[in-house]
Amino acid sequence: MAEHGRVINVNDDAMGDVYALDHAAGVTELQLTDVADFDEDGGWCLIADVPTAYASVDDEADTMTLVDPLVGDVVEGDFIAIWDAESGAPVVERVAQVVFDEQVEGDPMTVAVDHHLVPLLPLGPRGDVGESVIIDDTTDDLRIVDVIGKSPSLDLTGAIPSTIPTPIPAEPPESSPALEVAGTPRSLVVQATQVEFGTVIDYHLGTTSGFVPDSTTLVRSTAMTIIEIVTLPDGTTPLDPATSYYLVAVAHNAAGAAPVGVEVEGRLKLSDSDTIAELTVSKLVGGTLSGATILAGLLAIGLITIDPDNGIVVPGGITIPANGDPIQLIAHAVLKSLTVEGNASFFGLSQLFGVLRASNGVTNPTVAPTPGSMWPSLATDISEVVDLGAALGGLVERIDHTDQWVGAFSFFGGGGARAVDKATGEGIGFFFPNMPYNFYPAGLTRVGSSYYVLGEDHQRQGDYYVFRFDTDMVKTGEWLAFPSDQVWRPAIGTDGTQIIIARYLTNGRLVVEEYSTTGVSARVNLCLPVGSTPTHMGGVFMGTADFGADRLIVATRSNQILAFDPSTWVNSTTTLTRVTAHEWARAGSTQVAGFHWDGTRFRHLDTGGRIWDYSKRVTTQTVGVAHTWYDGDSGGTGTHETEDSPAAPWSWKARTWLTVTTPTPPDAGNLDPGAADKADRVKVYVGTGGTVRLQQTLAAGVVSITPLDVLDTGSAVPPASNGFISAGSAPGQLESTAVDSNGDPLWKFTGSGEAVTPWRPRVVDATMSGTSVAAGTTETATIGYGFTLDANPDAIVGNIAGFVTGAGAMVVRQIDTYTTTNCRVVLLNTGTTAATFTDLPIKLVVHP
Repeated sequence: MAEHGRVINVNDDAMGDVYALDHAAGVTELQLTDVADFDEDGGWCLIADVPTAYASVDDEADTMTLVDPLVGDVVEGDFIAIWDAESGAPVVERVAQVVFDEQVEGDPMTVAVDHHLVPLLPLGPRGDVGESVIIDDTTDDLRIVDVIGKSPSLDLTGAIPSTIPTPIPAEPPESSPALEVAGTPRSLVVQATQVEFGTVIDYHLGTTSGFVPDSTTLVRSTAMTIIEIVTLPDGTTPLDPATSYYLVAVAHNAAGAAPVGVEVEGRLKLSDSDTIAELTVSKLVGGTLSGATILAGLLAIGLITIDPDNGIVVPGGITIPANGDPIQLIAHAVLKSLTVEGNASFFGLSQLFGVLRASNGVTNPTVAPTPGSMWPSLATDISEVVDLGAALGGLVERIDHTDQWVGAFSFFGGGGARAVDKATGEGIGFFFPNMPYNFYPAGLTRVGSSYYVLGEDHQRQGDYYVFRFDTDMVKTGEWLAFPSDQVWRPAIGTDGTQIIIARYLTNGRLVVEEYSTTGVSARVNLCLPVGSTPTHMGGVFMGTADFGADRLIVATRSNQILAFDPSTWVNSTTTLTRVTAHEWARAGSTQVAGFHWDGTRFRHLDTGGRIWDYSKRVTTQTVGVAHTWYDGDSGGTGTHETEDSPAAPWSWKARTWLTVTTPTPPDAGNLDPGAADKADRVKVYVGTGGTVRLQQTLAAGVVSITPLDVLDTGSAVPPASNGFISAGSAPGQLESTAVDSNGDPLWKFTGSGEAVTPWRPRVVDATMSGTSVAAGTTETATIGYGFTLDANPDAIVGNIAGFVTGAGAMVVRQIDTYTTTNCRVVLLNTGTTAATFTDLPIKLVVHP
């Protein structure tokens, strides 16, 4: 059945789940408690405040499989949110706290809001009378299904076009469209106007006025409203510049045709030499359009389409997706050259008409890394009061515990503050027990050893007061800030010694007032003039911070964060100078409920209880982002590094953190512990003015940096040459995955008729011992390889591998009598006396 109730507050709940177990870094499968909120085909989630891709979830086992291994440890009970990569914010569900009509006691019920009703129920607490709603309680999940007194709406945003039925017309079009004709030196460009939905247009062309359209005059039948005509209807005869042409349109649909449209005249325009420096039009019609940049939502060229959803689609098997999925090319291709950054696989016959060169194994990276931006954030237990229907307002560092944040909130009947641990977000306790009933905090700041709470006092006509509390939460003073005619929520802050209050007036003026800590008004000034778009405030700050000069920062709740020069503060009629270079966008596009400068960086508390960190990047700046391949193992021939990749330009926005993801290093999958000289790591370089400098060296298996706060401008630049090549540490390789009984690669080269297995040379270390060789004579010994070949070797070379007393004049004269297991070695004494020795080392190289 349906219940009737009244809304007292609306808020957004983060969607996601919690970890069922502790998980260590490096795993790819996470055990959760309930994965119902996540997409079983994969998507994005928020792990340790970092957006992370997951491949799938198993709704029976409640497990999640990540695309890449987990970067850091996670703890049982921590929340893992769904992340909307497009909007850059966690996914939320709109919920409302509702008092049922028959409810006489107990707390309000939290009820989910149907998606199509979200526009009708904005966030925030209600006053004396909230919206009247209908609640469906026939299932376990209570949902608001109607808002009484507001028109219903249907939002088709995100609907799949193919699922929306196309109406079939019951009658033919009432009329054929009017035509507009423009001439070019070789064609007529014709546009149809006032075209009904589902209409096909027959374009007819004649050389005499009043002609009757038929199959001989038909130029084109199409749903397109703009066409170009370059020939007569016969399709071959070009248009004549000296002739006037007459055109009509006939519209038709599945139900029939409309009467012939109004005839228009057109001629070719011979002059195409006009030059227009700048042209502003609402519509542009032309036969050929050329330009450096063309911006369009959808570009259709015949059956080929280009759009931001599907990318480039050529019917028949060519697709370049817009979302970064693999390119599909089902076609024959002729390429001048081809560079493959990763692996390449060839199936079927592969032919080479030229030279196969196995170059040095580690070449310079050819693909630039992918830069991006983000803001670290911390989910806190301040959200617990939001879940109960509270609205947040204000964020400060706790005076007597610098490891804690304090966020103020207002609730049905009053308010208070919640302290949380800075590192974990875990709740510590509740503050301001002496706050009077029906006082609704709107903001919170601190000066010295006192807290200052700005709020709406409903026991005194809703006027705004400032209450002062000491560190023991004892109220020590108050003052009236302004009367109850305030429509837009104000904010309170400080310059370190004075109290600053920012608010929008109903006429759009943004006003900032300065008070002493006892409530004495010091000065008032106008930031934005009458006519500005008013909104609720999130916070205010005045001081030098990291700007290098005094700034007044006003954080609006849902617009950008504004910056002004307080040195231009004169009086209430003079507008402060705005410093747009020091303004920035809200982190995660979330609403600002509290705003704080902690002496190091700015932070804001959003309306869901999450605290966001801003970077120390003061202004927006274009940077170049590059990377190198790196061998961090000092074994082998030492460490090596390539030259840097092409640099990707990136507009590093003010107060954002820079992220960089690189391609996978070429030796990332090489787990051979004996391979010391492998390019399995990445160094990331970022810089300005064409010079990039080292920012981070990533560990093996890691291709994404820890987000950058500030740029290191004094670090190393990339190498000028490839260190792998100069050291000869990574020779080119030709490998075979087939092996013989000894584990050696099998090769077969046809053309000479020979099959060679294995192909690579084998080294044999042996000794000849216990003999005396007279001067000028030879000594012969049979030496075993220590392995068995499939056939007798082609050649064996060798020599004496080290000095042994008594054998100084001995040399290898020849090696012969090859078998699959041994060969004969002949030594010659080139001296004038006998050579007596033991354990003479011999090194052989066997060429199969």
